Amino acid sequence: MRKFCMDCGIYTNLKLTLNKKGFPLADNDLLVAASCLEYDLSLYTLNLKHFGRIQDLKFA
Repeated sequence: MRKFCMDCGIYTNLKLTLNKKGFPLADNDLLVAASCLEYDLSLYTLNLKHFGRIQDLKFA
């Protein structure tokens, strides 16, 4: 359960940061990105327009 709470913190920080910059993302995209950041995973996506806004997110 503790690991899940860490993902929530990353998710919340991403949501607040992107909303303040005027680039909101869908909640499901934020959850995917937060999980990738927490577990140091690369994201496989063709949607670089949205996910490219997230700092430190790695792409494969």
